[in-house]
Amino acid sequence: MKFSTLAVAATLVVASSSALAKNVVFKPVSDNFETQVCLTAATEGLAAAKTLVSSNDMNYVSFSRTVTCNEQSIADFANAHAKQEASSGKPTRIALKAKNTNVESQLCLDAVVIGEDAARAKYDVYGEVLCNRRSLSSFVSRYANQDVELRTTED
Repeated sequence: MKFSTLAVAATLVVASSSALAKNVVFKPVSDNFETQVCLTAATEGLAAAKTLVSSNDMNYVSFSRTVTCNEQSIADFANAHAKQEASSGKPTRIALKAKNTNVESQLCLDAVVIGEDAARAKYDVYGEVLCNRRSLSSFVSRYANQDVELRTTED
C-alpha cells in the first residue's frame, strides 16, 4: 500500500498581471520526515532529497516507492518545482563569494548576474571553466531566478 503524504501545500501567487508569471510558495503542513524530504526536493532538488534520505540511514529507492509529495513521485515533484524557494515569510537571498581574485572566479560570479555569454566576453575567457566543481553553464543555471548577492573576497 502506498503511503501518500500531502507534504507541502503549494500556494500560487501571481507575480504580475500576466497569468503565466507565477511563483510557488511552499509551506510545510507538518514536521515529519516525509515532509522535509518533499520540501527539500522542491527547493534544493532531487539530489539533495536523496542525500537527506541517505543521511538518515534509509534506502532512497525503497523510500521513494512509499512516499509521494502532493500525489506526485518525489522526482516528479522536484522537477515540477525546480528553483523555487521555501517560504519563511521573505525570499531567501543567496550570497556568492569568490574564493580568490583570479579571472575564473570573477567570471563565475559575474556570469550569474549578467549571463554566461556577457561574462565570458567581459573577461575574454572562452574555454572550459569550473565553478565549484561544476561547469560554468551548470553553475549559472543553479542560481538563475534567485536573489543573489555578490561579495568580495574581503567580506
